[in-house]
Amino acid sequence: MDVLYLVFALVSIVFMTDGMLLKTEKFQKLIAQWIKKQDAAGIVSLVSTLLVTTGAIGLIWSAVGYLLSEQVTIEVFILIYVALLIIPVVFLAKTLRRYY
Repeated sequence: MDVLYLVFALVSIVFMTDGMLLKTEKFQKLIAQWIKKQDAAGIVSLVSTLLVTTGAIGLIWSAVGYLLSEQVTIEVFILIYVALLIIPVVFLAKTLRRYY
């Protein structure tokens, strides 16, 4: 079961890395081509911040879940992890709905 916590930690690190990559100028220009709005830089910045934040929260929850693995069942851990991932996605969807 310890490997499962490692997998969730790695997924969180991937979220953080993707968010950091989106902050680079090369990716901002690429995404700005898809978003034909003047606020493309703001949207990309919001998405990258959400990815980094989600990854950091997931990484912290993975560490806490590992440390509390005796008290918390794996089903509860996964449920809370998924909820922590869904909350920023809902926020992003509501924000992007204003632009489209």
